Amino acid sequence: MSTLQMLDVFIGIIFLYLLLSFICSAINEIVEGVLKKRASDLHRGIHELLHNTPENRLVEKLYSHPLVASLYRGKYSSRTKKNLPSYIPASNFALALLDIILPASSTNVSGAAGGGTANAENSVDKSPLKSLREAVLNYSGFPAHQAILALIDAAEGDINKVRQNLEVWYNASW
Repeated sequence: MSTLQMLDVFIGIIFLYLLLSFICSAINEIVEGVLKKRASDLHRGIHELLHNTPENRLVEKLYSHPLVASLYRGKYSSRTKKNLPSYIPASNFALALLDIILPASSTNVSGAAGGGTANAENSVDKSPLKSLREAVLNYSGFPAHQAILALIDAAEGDINKVRQNLEVWYNASW
């Protein structure tokens, strides 16, 4: 067999392999689109990560938060997971969770911004993570508070590091 014929056979085999892999990938995506298995796996993983209980309803609050709710159509329902997103960016998860733990009010800055107390000039005091830490401790029925507190403490007072720690925790859980 000449070199040109071997090259033709080699190119043909590569082309056939690529064609079959594209077909298998397309079939896999079609099946996934119908079954929505990724969405239900993500929902179950978040449920386990946050130790969701009927008292705290964290998963419901997370999926209903505007940063996450904008990723899917309709309203959240724990019964049907067909409309839920198959992917939630880590930054959306971290910011939504911090905002759920410490929502913004007329006197407090959102936990997503580090918490703290807003003064008359709309600036935040020097210990922004103190109120976030207290909110985690006071959040009723929150079994994951130990993990969140460890992530807050590891940030050494930097809210950006807290967000980054939450993102790493979320990504590492999969």
